[in-house]
Amino acid sequence: MKKLIPALALLLVSAVMLATSSFAWFSMNTTVTVTGMSVTTKASSNLLISATTTEEDFKPDPLTQTRNGILEPVSTIDGSNFFYTTDAKADGSKNKAITGAGAVPYVAYSEDATPAIVGTNSGKTTYDDEFNEAYQIGTVSTSNVAYGYIDYTVYLKATASERSKLLLSTVDLQYDGGAVTEKAWRVAVFAQSASTASGLTGSDTLVTILEPASAAYFDGTAVSGAAAKAAVNTKIDDEAVIDADVAANATMYYKVIVRLWLEGEDTTCNNETFADLTEDYTLDLTFDLKPYADAATGATVIS
Repeated sequence: MKKLIPALALLLVSAVMLATSSFAWFSMNTTVTVTGMSVTTKASSNLLISATTTEEDFKPDPLTQTRNGILEPVSTIDGSNFFYTTDAKADGSKNKAITGAGAVPYVAYSEDATPAIVGTNSGKTTYDDEFNEAYQIGTVSTSNVAYGYIDYTVYLKATASERSKLLLSTVDLQYDGGAVTEKAWRVAVFAQSASTASGLTGSDTLVTILEPASAAYFDGTAVSGAAAKAAVNTKIDDEAVIDADVAANATMYYKVIVRLWLEGEDTTCNNETFADLTEDYTLDLTFDLKPYADAATGATVIS
C-alpha cells in the first residue's frame, strides 16, 4: 500500500502536466515570439508587384517583407473582429456561458492604445494594451509588444491581353525550411481593385480565410460576441480568387492584404507546440493571372 500511494501521486502529477499542456489557448505567461517572419510574394509574367501605390515601384521582381512582433492567440470568424479569452478549461475547451460557475470571459481584441509604438517593423502604429496585460507581456516597448495578427500588404498591376482571372495560387508556410505540421495558423485574404493605383482608397473586401488541411476546432458553433466567442470552421469562399473577371486588354490595380494569426480555438494551439517559436517561419505567396477559360484555381489551404 505504501508503494502504491507514491505511484498514484506520480500518476496524478503526470495527468495534471498533460492537461496543462493541452490548453487550446496559451497560458497567459507564455509568449510566441515571431521576431522576423518574412513573406515573399511572387507573380506570373503579366503581373507587377509593389509595396506602394507609386507607379515607378511596380516591378516583376519578387517582393519580400518582414514583420517583427510577439504573436499571441486570438479567434475570429470573419478575419476582422477578433477575440481572446483569459481562461480555459484543462481539456482546452471554453464555457460559452457569460455568467455563472465555470464561465470564461471573452474579450474583444482592439488595437487602439496610444501613444503609437514606433520602430517595431510590425506594420502597426497602435496596439491593444489590455491584450498585452492579459498575456503578461510586461512593459510595452518598441521591442516588446504583442499583437493578435500581422498584416502584409502588396499592390499588383495586372495587364490582361485576354479575359482573365487573378488568383492567389500559392500560400506556402514553412518552418526552418520544412513543412509546418501545426494547424493553428490562419490566413485571411482581403482585396480591392481600381483602374489606377491612386484609386486604391476604398474598403478592403474579405476574399477567403485559409487554414491548413485537416485543421480542427474545439467548438463548431459560432458566437460572434465579445462576451462569448467560439470559432467556427467557416470560409468566405472555397478559394483565393482576387478577381474572377479581368477584362481583355485592360490594366487593373489591386491592393491585397494577407492577414496572419494563430487561431486560439484550434486543437493544436497549445503551450507545448508554440512555446519556442522563432523567426524561422516564412510564408511564400504566388499570384497568377490566368485565362478565364482555364480551369486554374486559387489556393484553398495553407500548404
